[in-house]
Amino acid sequence: MGWRNQVPYLLSLNLQVVVPDMLGYGQTDAPDSYEEYTMKKMTGHMAEIVKQVTDQPIILGGHDWGGLFVW
Repeated sequence: MGWRNQVPYLLSLNLQVVVPDMLGYGQTDAPDSYEEYTMKKMTGHMAEIVKQVTDQPIILGGHDWGGLFVW
């Protein structure tokens, strides 16, 4: 819901847009172990998503909890 206004605009610029939920939010898994939520593991999840989508340079955007990982 946080990207509902931005995504249509980015798509209108012919950009590919991927808007994943962070682990534990939306319809993602929510592991009980705090170790699953470390910066290293969470950025690894994001890197894997990027690898599955493209091998080209990307522009990252984030807000709220996701902003930390984008930064």
